[in-house]
Amino acid sequence: MRTRILVWLMMALVAVVAVGCGIQGAPNFAQAEHTPIPPLPPATLPPEPTPEPGAATVAAPVGCRVYPADLIAAWVAAGTPKDEPFTFTDLDGRTCQATFEADVLPLFTEMGVWYENSVPCTACHNANFVGTEANAGMSLETYEDILAGSYRSGPDAQGNDILGGGNWEQSILYDRLVVKKDMPLGRPADAPAKGLEILAGTPVGEEQ
Repeated sequence: MRTRILVWLMMALVAVVAVGCGIQGAPNFAQAEHTPIPPLPPATLPPEPTPEPGAATVAAPVGCRVYPADLIAAWVAAGTPKDEPFTFTDLDGRTCQATFEADVLPLFTEMGVWYENSVPCTACHNANFVGTEANAGMSLETYEDILAGSYRSGPDAQGNDILGGGNWEQSILYDRLVVKKDMPLGRPADAPAKGLEILAGTPVGEEQ
């Protein structure tokens, strides 16, 4: 009992001291100063670079508008040159020039020339079939192959002429590509007879 009274007296004394002096070191959150967080700058994209004077620009596609069959016709009419350029008239009436390697050969070796997504002619007519009966024993992979013709007995043999002896409209190729339109394989009946419009060659007299 005596011990309990002493504890009460000590607690009362502590309370009096606290009221008179205040508790030192107790934080006062109501009066605390808070350091404001600086606002973040708004996000911005970097400015578009300004082209320097004289900077190069992307050039428009160069070439003459023509149909594949008309380009082959001009090449045949010119005597089927291998390295020398030949001239043709494009769909805009301009005189243009082309070469076999750059402009004619791709008509047989690239896809999408005769109708949309058409397979290359050389997918079926290549050196693997020369000397056989398959695919007319014909290759369209090179200049020499095209002039060697069809149904060749071997790689070094001459076969049947497929270019009409210089008359395109009398040729086997013209008959199959333009008249019958059964080549390349899978060609739709409504596909353009002369193939899809392409850009080939360059206008004569213009800078290249």
